[in-house]
Amino acid sequence: MNQVKYLSHSNDELPLESLIETLQGISLLPVFSAQARSFIEHLSKSLLKDARCKQYPELIALGFWLRKGNLKKLTLQQGFGTAFDSASHDIEARSRKPLGIAVHFTPANVDTMFIYSWVTALLLGNCNIVRVASKDSDQQNLLLEIITQLFSEAEHQDIANRNYFITYSKDGEGTSILCAHADARLIWGGDTSVAAILSHSAAETCVDLCFADKFSATILANMEDNIDEVAQLMWRDTQPYLQQACSSPRLIYCVLEGKADKTQLQNLLLKLNQYAKNNSQSGWYSVSQANEHLVTAQHIMARDEREARELCDSQTSPELLVHASVAGLLVADVHDDMLELHTGNGFFICKICDSVEMVFDDIAKLNNSKLQTLSYYKLAPDELLKQKQGKSILGIDRIVPLGQALDFSFYWDGYDLLHELSRATAIVEEKNAH
Repeated sequence: MNQVKYLSHSNDELPLESLIETLQGISLLPVFSAQARSFIEHLSKSLLKDARCKQYPELIALGFWLRKGNLKKLTLQQGFGTAFDSASHDIEARSRKPLGIAVHFTPANVDTMFIYSWVTALLLGNCNIVRVASKDSDQQNLLLEIITQLFSEAEHQDIANRNYFITYSKDGEGTSILCAHADARLIWGGDTSVAAILSHSAAETCVDLCFADKFSATILANMEDNIDEVAQLMWRDTQPYLQQACSSPRLIYCVLEGKADKTQLQNLLLKLNQYAKNNSQSGWYSVSQANEHLVTAQHIMARDEREARELCDSQTSPELLVHASVAGLLVADVHDDMLELHTGNGFFICKICDSVEMVFDDIAKLNNSKLQTLSYYKLAPDELLKQKQGKSILGIDRIVPLGQALDFSFYWDGYDLLHELSRATAIVEEKNAH
């Protein structure tokens, strides 16, 4: 028997094995069910109306993402024409069915991002067990409180009976039990955490979606007269989750077309620091954070100088452009170990390039499959995609405008979630004997 703590139901006496047995015996809802769509609509309204949510930009952003119009647009983009209005009339939706029990393992550092994948699995009719990391936060607690309140309402019992948020000690057998009975595992976390969960046996047919360590970059052009706008968009992409989200840019490429002028980057970083100073709840304005950035910069500088000596190379040493709560280190070359030393939390590795092609030459040389999102400012996305494809770059799952890096979609980390979390049913028409 394995005891768990229930965060969304008053079932603290129910062992984990009994919960799984209950879910296995319950009928699955159809894909894009009316019950799921109604619950999601009420969750959106609750997040946007609750005054407590206004202090957490992540929760407000989630509330907007959950709106019917947005989800309808996103499902349409993934090939489901009218599914969000009426799945029974959509050919693609009718041909699909849920997988069964989806188990979600949440990350400790991005405390509400997992809700997006849970909503996706819920929308597709799966039963869900969400194992919430033991490290909680005020916004996570508020989100779970709102979900629990909706679960208690009579109109949402079909959803409440099929979805559970739990937590348990890592020292117990909880993870082994969940993995043994999962039809899908959605694993958020660092590479080590993901590997640890994958080490537990699962059914051969279990679908594994792993959201492991990734990093992201941005390409900025024509910033000179637009620093205020760029800073606002960059703040939107990095401050939520304190730059810990995989899609938040940590690497800045500045395209200056023949001018190695660091002034624009410095002005951008100073503007971000002003945002941090004016926003007391951002968590980004402290002496300790500035000192943390200095230590990271010194480690990178020492490594770069040591390698230059070993290679008898006279390359330009990294330069700390701004040393404050938001800091930036200007480098001549980007290396994998720089990104490994990078702790996020308001720290940027910066490089100035003459052209977009030079940026992609650099990305190709890095050739890191962990590069997830490439955001851009004042550039043509078609040209960026052409450059990526022309250089056979391993990474880059998404190319999005600056300011939209955190906008979740049903295509994430290279996974088409609407298709991965449901199963297709082949429909073959009878041949005409005549």
